[in-house]
Amino acid sequence: MSSSITIIGNVGTDPTPTILPGGARKVTFRVAASERYFDRKRNAWVDADPSWFTVEAFRALGEHVQASVHRGDNVIVSGRLRVRTWENEKGRGTAVDVEADAVGHNLTWGTSTYVKALRPETTPPVDEPTTSAGADQEQRPDWATPLVDGSGGAGLVGVGAEDTPF
Repeated sequence: MSSSITIIGNVGTDPTPTILPGGARKVTFRVAASERYFDRKRNAWVDADPSWFTVEAFRALGEHVQASVHRGDNVIVSGRLRVRTWENEKGRGTAVDVEADAVGHNLTWGTSTYVKALRPETTPPVDEPTTSAGADQEQRPDWATPLVDGSGGAGLVGVGAEDTPF
């Protein structure tokens, strides 16, 4: 059984990459999340002791985390919670891990710049133009050309990259 969790906190360690035996990439980093409350006795805001989480991001998410997230960044992490106990020669304890589904900067505390990653497995090949008129025109991938339904008439019309809302 897995439990979904969302954590908002500060990155405590720079992301560390690992290549798993199957070739997949795993990136691990730690996040400290603490509650902030108003102490009426002191008449001030107080930070509670932080809870530390080890965050694991796999494959493309891991690569993007490694390139984008740094120690000290305030992030939002959404994923699956795993609580495990451990024991070694120094003692025993409990570790709280999060297998991340999504990681992003918390824009409450700053700004971020987003760059959409190319997905090589879905990028269609660009064919060479066959006519001189085609050579002067901008090359567009297959997904940007009009689609035709089976009846020979025009069906859905594809949109170009400049029209794509995402």
